[in-house]
Amino acid sequence: GQRVKALEQLDRAQRFAPRLAPAYALRGFILLEQGSSQAAMEQFDHARSLDAAFGPAWLGRGLSLMRSRDYARARAALQAAAALEPQRGLFRSYLGKAAGELGDARAADKEFRLAKELDPNDPTAWLYSALQLWQENRINEAIRDLEASSDRNDNRAAFRSRLLLDADRSVRSANLAALYDDAGLFEVSRHAAARSVAESYANFSGHLFLANSLQSQENPNRFDLRLESARQSELLVANLLAPPGAGNLSQALSQYDHLRFFDERPVGVSSLTEYRSNGDWSQTATAFGTVGGFTYALDANYQSLNGEQPNGQSERRQVILTTKQSVSANDEAYFQVGAYHAELGDVANYYDPAQAQVGFHAREEQLPILYAGWHHAWSPGSHTLLLFSRLQDSLSFFDPQSNALFVRNQFGTVVEVQSPPAGPPVTLDYVRDLTLFSAEMQHIWETPRFTLVAGGRWQSGDVDAQAALNRAFDKFPSATDGSLERANAYGYATWRVCEPLTLIAGVSYDHLDFPRNSDLPPLDHGQDSRDQISPKVGLLFAPWKRGLFRATYNQSLGGVYFDNSVRLEPSQVAGFNQGFRSLIPESVAGLVPGTKFETAGIGFDQSLASGTFVGAEATWLTSSGERVVGTLTNSIPFIPLPDSPGSTRQTLDFRERNVSAYAGQLLGNNVSLGAFYRLSEARLNGRFPDLPAGTAGLDQITQNNRALLHQVSLTANYFTRAGIFAQWESVWYHQHNSGYTPSLAGDSFWQHNVSVGYRFPQRRAELRLGLLDITGQDYRLNPLNLHADLARHRTLATSLRLNF
Repeated sequence: GQRVKALEQLDRAQRFAPRLAPAYALRGFILLEQGSSQAAMEQFDHARSLDAAFGPAWLGRGLSLMRSRDYARARAALQAAAALEPQRGLFRSYLGKAAGELGDARAADKEFRLAKELDPNDPTAWLYSALQLWQENRINEAIRDLEASSDRNDNRAAFRSRLLLDADRSVRSANLAALYDDAGLFEVSRHAAARSVAESYANFSGHLFLANSLQSQENPNRFDLRLESARQSELLVANLLAPPGAGNLSQALSQYDHLRFFDERPVGVSSLTEYRSNGDWSQTATAFGTVGGFTYALDANYQSLNGEQPNGQSERRQVILTTKQSVSANDEAYFQVGAYHAELGDVANYYDPAQAQVGFHAREEQLPILYAGWHHAWSPGSHTLLLFSRLQDSLSFFDPQSNALFVRNQFGTVVEVQSPPAGPPVTLDYVRDLTLFSAEMQHIWETPRFTLVAGGRWQSGDVDAQAALNRAFDKFPSATDGSLERANAYGYATWRVCEPLTLIAGVSYDHLDFPRNSDLPPLDHGQDSRDQISPKVGLLFAPWKRGLFRATYNQSLGGVYFDNSVRLEPSQVAGFNQGFRSLIPESVAGLVPGTKFETAGIGFDQSLASGTFVGAEATWLTSSGERVVGTLTNSIPFIPLPDSPGSTRQTLDFRERNVSAYAGQLLGNNVSLGAFYRLSEARLNGRFPDLPAGTAGLDQITQNNRALLHQVSLTANYFTRAGIFAQWESVWYHQHNSGYTPSLAGDSFWQHNVSVGYRFPQRRAELRLGLLDITGQDYRLNPLNLHADLARHRTLATSLRLNF
């Protein structure tokens, strides 16, 4: 991987022997790796003119032609290489790649089979065979070949450094994550994506597929945002690390189907159209490509959802252009510009959909969204990332029945609290503008046994908010003009103590300064701050083949709005997420600025050669937050009507304990089965420490809530080489609630979903037709347990994916 030193030695060799064909061929391979296909072709042709029987020169010519998408001529050159050295399995592997690109699946299979026979210990043929099988919709076979390739990864230690071998393994794990997802083994896919990042932090593939995995777990209404920070962070790191043409810059579509051998096309298009019988419609399209050293992706997304509750509709539009330009052999520039607009009803998650506010309406705009970045590779394993951003967010909403807090005084003593105040409803008009600037620098330093990720982030923003509480003939206007400042420094060290054991240790420091109350009117002009030193520790232990134990304990500090999502700092430790935007579901508590998070977890994952996958995980998540809540109060003791603003403190302590287990099984070449169980206990304690104990009505606004949720998911998947596939899913939920006044009943129910579809040859298109909630089972689930949005009625769901 040390290209500069390699070129220096090549210059020396060619001074001694100017007609040495291998020297010109090796220079061609270095140029090809740098993306200079035409210059590489000239070197390979010169090597052929010096020695027409030199097989690697023909191989290099074939690879150069494949980069130029001239597959027919590439195949001819690779056939010449294989004919000159018929016992070289590697040459057969590349010849199979060329045949696959030309759509000659039978010839590709033949060449891959021959390559495996000639050199059964070489992982290359198994990798390319897996990708070809994937294109042929032979999912189970592709998984087996890719796992075989991963098992053989270190057999190339004579030719590649430890860093490059780790990067190869990371790529294989990332591809496996996508394959497991295609096979319907979603938990197996999620853990494989996280493992890919741990195997080689500087390899973009793991970050990209981890971001895609997190995106698939997010709710479509984008209200509960626990995973947003981690997903956005992983996507930014992936975009910055990916060399032009090698990474997927799309911010909207994963484009798993574009994991082809060489895909540096000048223009490509992907689209996903989804429609449900309840009127939900989503359209996402991406135009992408690579020209020379320039890569781009233009994303457009439109989403119109009716939701599963009164006034649950939403409409969103987003356009983002992302580009990457190669500046030199070691430098790349990154730029992104976008715009976002949303019109929303009451899209929060409710226990009873009738609780939704019918007259609620919100509007949000982000214009412009600007990111600029730089990636410099100093040497193999040494990378510097820079990220600058400017985001402007405008939010406004009208709430026809605000839960304003009325604190009634009598001669300076609090005697009663009400939320909402008795009498006519209190309406709320709210407008907030936020402009955020962010700058971050991160350095990655990797050696065969040690990895250090260190960096720092500075953020500054202006927050302007106005709110008007209105009741009958009374108006209570308020405003705040505050600032958001964050200073952050971090370091994460990973030490491979021995082959099976890896230890992780880190620390971060955060200083956060933010408006005291810019969200819960009446608003406050003051500022508040948080300082925290957060330790991070983790362990990875692989005592036997394909088995992995994981453990972590870490602390972190949340942000105020979306500021904690604009970051490069590692979002995971030992495969456990630590980059939260929130832990308390926003549907339950709304915004809690500067929350302190604490995470502990232990897990085990095992895959077997028989196509069996099992794993278990336990996590302990806690958050501790404090915020200032605006209040209304009365200045005249004996008149119990609000006439002036005030404020009080609220503390929110949340704990979530999860135990989960999963199993998956590949049956033959066409069937996969999956099972998943999760037990989640969530507790929320909300207190108002400034209000005297025993105050009338205080027990109605304090919280000591608990929700216990059992979830069982059983899936069966069937897919054929012809492209036909089907999936059955049965999910059972059982919830028990306590600590609510009045009491909140639990629920126990099954939901069954089925889908069938067809994938076109070469995965150019996919048509899917599904029936959700076949039995029409409605439900009542407490949002304190974070769960997916479920259909409340029998719903027909269709989707069409196109890839060109």
